[in-house]
Amino acid sequence: MPTPPARPPVLLYVCIFLGVGSTLVLLELVDALSSWGSIELQDAVRGALREEPLASADISVAQALSWLRVLAYVGVVVSAAGAVFSVYAVRGHNASRIMLTVLCGLAALLFASGGLVGLIPAVIAMTSASLLWSPDVRHWFRAVNGGDAAPVDASASGSAVAGPTATAPGRTHDADPFASSTTGARDTVTAPGP
Repeated sequence: MPTPPARPPVLLYVCIFLGVGSTLVLLELVDALSSWGSIELQDAVRGALREEPLASADISVAQALSWLRVLAYVGVVVSAAGAVFSVYAVRGHNASRIMLTVLCGLAALLFASGGLVGLIPAVIAMTSASLLWSPDVRHWFRAVNGGDAAPVDASASGSAVAGPTATAPGRTHDADPFASSTTGARDTVTAPGP
C-alpha cells in the first residue's frame, strides 16, 4: 500500500484554529451556565430588554433567561462538536471535514446577524471553511481515504481527463466528465457486450 502524501499545512492550521476557537467558546458557555442565576446576568438581561428593539417585544426577564439558557445549551453541543470534528478532520475523516464546513457556515450566519461587529468573524469562518476544500487538502483527503493518490496533471498528458474507465455494455464514461480537453477529443472506452 502506497504511503499517502504529507498532510497539507493549511489543513493543520485551520483545524487547530477551529478546534481552539470551539474549545474557547465551549469554556465560555460552560462558565456562563455555571453562574446562570447570578444577579449580574439578570441585570444585564434586564438592561438589554429595556433597549430597542427588545423593549417593544414585551419579553419578561424569566422568558429571556429561559430562551438564553436553551441557546447556551445548543452552543455547548455545537462548540463541542466543532472541537471534535476539528480533531478528526485533521486525521483525514471526510465526514468530519463536511460537518466542520457546515458548522463554519452556521457560525458565519450567526456572526453576520450581529451587524458590523460580526462581519470580521463571519469572514474568518467562511475563509476557514473554504480552506478545508482547497485543492491540496482535497487531494490529501482523497489519498488518505483510498482514492487516487496521484493528482491529475493536465500539463503532463495534454488533457485534463485522467483516463478512461469501462461502464456497462454500450455506454461510455470518462473518468471526469466535467474536465475540459485541450485536444477537443474525449477518451472513451466501451465495455465489451455479451
